[in-house]
Amino acid sequence: MLGQRRVDEKSNEITAIPKLLDAPELSGTVVNIDAIGCQRAIVEQIVEKKADYILAIKENQGHLLEEIKDSFVLKFKIELYRIRGSRISRLMNKR
Repeated sequence: MLGQRRVDEKSNEITAIPKLLDAPELSGTVVNIDAIGCQRAIVEQIVEKKADYILAIKENQGHLLEEIKDSFVLKFKIELYRIRGSRISRLMNKR
């Protein structure tokens, strides 16, 4: 599905995006929006429609970019610990 909507006069993309997301069936789709779509209300609307999303993040969006980077680092560390832990368990069981 590909969607496009003209922005109303004296309006902007932030007000047009929710109208576009009112599409009858977004469930199971992936919504891709540039950095202007990084609004809680927009993301909540996508999630309510049971769709996934990809949003562009810019450095001028407060601490959002750093928080996302930190979450990836944390996820990597947890996964690395899990992998190493399972290797250690296997080695201990072989003794």
